[in-house]
Amino acid sequence: MDDRETETRRKAVEELKGLPAGRAIPLLIKAMEDMNWRVRKTAAMIIEEYPLALCIKGLLGLLHLSNNAGARNTAIEVLTKTGKESIPYLIDAYGSRDADVRKSIVDIAGNIKDNKTLPLLLLALKDEDENIKASAVEALGYLDEPEVVDILIVVLKSGDLWTAFPAAAALGRIGDKRAVPALLDALSVKALREPVLNALGRLSDAETLDRVVRYLEGPSLSIQEEALLAIEMFYHNNVPSETINASLK
Repeated sequence: MDDRETETRRKAVEELKGLPAGRAIPLLIKAMEDMNWRVRKTAAMIIEEYPLALCIKGLLGLLHLSNNAGARNTAIEVLTKTGKESIPYLIDAYGSRDADVRKSIVDIAGNIKDNKTLPLLLLALKDEDENIKASAVEALGYLDEPEVVDILIVVLKSGDLWTAFPAAAALGRIGDKRAVPALLDALSVKALREPVLNALGRLSDAETLDRVVRYLEGPSLSIQEEALLAIEMFYHNNVPSETINASLK
């Protein structure tokens, strides 16, 4: 596994398959630090066959390797594939002082897209690191929990653009029309208009159409384009063409 030839190292990793966990797992974790993606990929495929409880310490340890993006990304991939089984371990590990590790944990939770990640994401919303908070807001948009809409509305209204931007996008993905009043209010914030227009387009509430059409006359080409795309979504979401035509006229 220390050979200079990539294929030699990869074949050595393949030989670990089926060995007792105590012998195989430490070497598989080591192989996931390899400089070559083929070696890391082979190790990841094999380690998935072992119980997560036996691998978790090593996988979480890889997240701390700040100088090895390949190892971190491979661990993230494996932990994501384990799904909700990894969630309790991720919650425990979130106490790390390393912001990059906490960010990786939130990203994994977001990739899993399971309601059981909600306690972790709510914890991440209070993190001192803005990137972590923004990632948590984005991840909330993939959960099917009624209270998530209320949480995202609060974030949208908070005045913190760094988290309000992904909150608007998340509310659009969820598609709950309880968010419409807050989204309409957020149109007054110039920096939020693009994600808000997109969200209003996804929601396609006919009563908001005139507010969207208004932005076709704005000076910003990017806002005009977002308004056009939103109007197209109104059409595809079965708002009558007569209603759209009247608003456009």
